[in-house]
Amino acid sequence: MAGISIGASQNSQIFNNSFYNCGYNNSYPGSGAIIRVPEPDNIATKNIDIFNNVVYNDSQHPFVQFFKDLAKDNPSGAIRHGYNTIYSEGVSPKWGYPNSADSSEEIKDPMFTNPSAGNLTLLEGSPAINSGKSLGRVLFDFNMNQRPIGDKYDRGAYEK
Repeated sequence: MAGISIGASQNSQIFNNSFYNCGYNNSYPGSGAIIRVPEPDNIATKNIDIFNNVVYNDSQHPFVQFFKDLAKDNPSGAIRHGYNTIYSEGVSPKWGYPNSADSSEEIKDPMFTNPSAGNLTLLEGSPAINSGKSLGRVLFDFNMNQRPIGDKYDRGAYEK
């Protein structure tokens, strides 16, 4: 199961999402992904922008890669990405992009306040605070707080 599954999509924008325990597959442990483009739709998929997302999975729900399954005959698919923070407790997840991860992307605990209770706001000291990309199309966070608060945008659904 993926957090987001894209089918034959073009011009998709995946911005400022917060994921918790998504991408784990009980039937196939060790195969999970957060963003997936399943076959056969992946051949037509083009122009995907993936920025400012935050992922945390606990040790009971590990995932192995952030992005999965772009067709081999569509290796780039014009995927643009950056400023994503991912963490899977007890596992070293891979990015899985057909092109390499951007230097702005990091594998670190995003420090959600209380994810098991559904609170995906960021704690002080989170690496996702003031480290996102400025996206003029994302003007408000999930709680309708204006973005940015501070010098830069935060990664994830909530602005601190």
